Amino acid sequence: MPIRRYRQLDVFADRPGAGNPLAVVLDAEGLDDAAMQAIARWTRSSSEEVRWRATWSLFRPRDPAAVPRLITLATDRSPLVRSWAVRGLGRPQADSANAGDAAEKQLLIAVGDPDRRVRTEAVRALGIDGVVVGRAWLDGTLNLGE
Repeated sequence: MPIRRYRQLDVFADRPGAGNPLAVVLDAEGLDDAAMQAIARWTRSSSEEVRWRATWSLFRPRDPAAVPRLITLATDRSPLVRSWAVRGLGRPQADSANAGDAAEKQLLIAVGDPDRRVRTEAVRALGIDGVVVGRAWLDGTLNLGE
């Protein structure tokens, strides 16, 4: 197994050893399925901090193997987790994972998310004109084929 650089962090604490441990992989490119599954397990944590950092770890290398999990995370209860998940659902990655249609469907749902960050990332991932979408959103004429 290749050696990966990571940083061990203590979250929710003001001193080392007192919080929840969190490992952040600095070079995640080329992770195999087992490693991706280990990161995915982190995303099931009850801690929002752990979930969004794990989502970021899945998104960061832009590995198509992460797309199915990112689609699931795009429905997380946390807007921060949803925004990072949606950001990783761009067409090139989704198509490489044979999940283009499922990712696009989730992105179209995310355009209507109550959180501005999630909507913004969905518009970017879809590659559509944010100004046009923003105006349509404001005047109630947004219709993306729902």
